[in-house]
Amino acid sequence: DWTFKTAWFAPEENKFSLELKRNLDAVYHDFCTQLSERPNRSGQSLEDLINYKKQTSLLDKEIARVKKSIAGCKQFNQKVELNIRLKKLEQELQSLRDISVI
Repeated sequence: DWTFKTAWFAPEENKFSLELKRNLDAVYHDFCTQLSERPNRSGQSLEDLINYKKQTSLLDKEIARVKKSIAGCKQFNQKVELNIRLKKLEQELQSLRDISVI
């Protein structure tokens, strides 16, 4: 199970819309696509959206954890290793986001 969510925003900033299409499944899929912040590609299933959000969420959490470890680390050599890991995670996240745009 996965929950799509977004941060609170002012009504003027609302960029989401409900497009009433063929059936409720299509409406739900379209709304989840909007919330996922991933451009809709033809043939993309709801399962693909969920997998994408899970992967990006896990990478975001891991990046935050590594950044916290860097801030608390006192040894230079460990900081270097953590920074290398951080760069790899950030590149992985960016490549995942770039792939989803194609």
